[in-house]
Amino acid sequence: MLRPGPTRAKLYSIGIVLLILVAGVVGFWQIFQPRYTFPRSERDYYQKDPILGHRHRPYAMRVFPWPEHPRGKIVMRTNNLGLRSDRDMELRKAENSVRILIVGDSHMDGVVYNEESLSTSIEQMLNKAAPVRRIETLNVAAGYYGPDEYLACMTAYDHLEPDHLLVGFYSGNDFLDAAKRVEGQAKGGMTRPWSYKAKLRKAQRIHDGAVAQILNQAFYFKSFPHMKPHVLDRVERIFQDMHRNASLIRKTLAVLIIPTKWDLEQSRIGAEFFGAAEALGLVHEDLNIASRMSSELSRRLISAGICILTPSAETLRSSSPLFWERDYHLNATGHRLLAQLSVSILLTQLSTENGYPGPAPQD
Repeated sequence: MLRPGPTRAKLYSIGIVLLILVAGVVGFWQIFQPRYTFPRSERDYYQKDPILGHRHRPYAMRVFPWPEHPRGKIVMRTNNLGLRSDRDMELRKAENSVRILIVGDSHMDGVVYNEESLSTSIEQMLNKAAPVRRIETLNVAAGYYGPDEYLACMTAYDHLEPDHLLVGFYSGNDFLDAAKRVEGQAKGGMTRPWSYKAKLRKAQRIHDGAVAQILNQAFYFKSFPHMKPHVLDRVERIFQDMHRNASLIRKTLAVLIIPTKWDLEQSRIGAEFFGAAEALGLVHEDLNIASRMSSELSRRLISAGICILTPSAETLRSSSPLFWERDYHLNATGHRLLAQLSVSILLTQLSTENGYPGPAPQD
């Protein structure tokens, strides 16, 4: 049997050592590399956070073309505290003022100018109602948040001394966010077949916005219907925890269930949406999954004594679209109408304080 010469054997040994070192470096990187709860491409807008996973960076700004907007573009900016506002804010609440924490995902955060957002509209409407106290809304919502982050916001932003909390629960994908947490706690997790991921990629190429905001969740619960009760239980527990925690520290909680474009504007949905739905094998009944789960969640939360608002097509009448066609987020009109409905609940909660009228102002 031939044996390698001294030089060849030495090179062989060096090669083995190098392979071991490379494998060690790769393994170390996989274990200790920074974990992001948002795409790395958005590090200009978000930063890591030990409680929430991520939050907005202070003084972040994004400017991007948006043909659907009358200005042809949208500017999204944050203030000194990393909140979606055009004005800086003090950490401590001013004397004789009231702060409302606005919590939610990208719909509450807003793919709109700050001046057009639900948060700003609520602040303006409540102050227009001539309260004795000055109202400040603190928009701490952010993209990629879900129910677990909504609960964590109570801890992460308690130092801002909020008096009330308004949580926007987006029915189109917040159940899916909760499902990921349920899966993470299950023994062995849950495996998705290759065909599942392939169908999603195909649908995303047809209409990525529709998939992200509606179809991904519908496809998930069509594929794994046994997950529905577990997810509903988790979301219900989270809101019960929020309600309990708020009551303990004399704060109030209101939950706004945000409907989807499919729920409110089926007549405005284009062929690309149905093409993406067909790629996922979804039929009309499957597209109503979010609405059915939202109705069940609303029933449970009302039974638990939680203040909840569930807008419908009747309460959000508009001759203009409420969602962007490009990505199915709420547009400026949608933010304004949801703000008007939310103010009615907030005024009821504020009515225990002097100077607040009962009915919501109508603009």
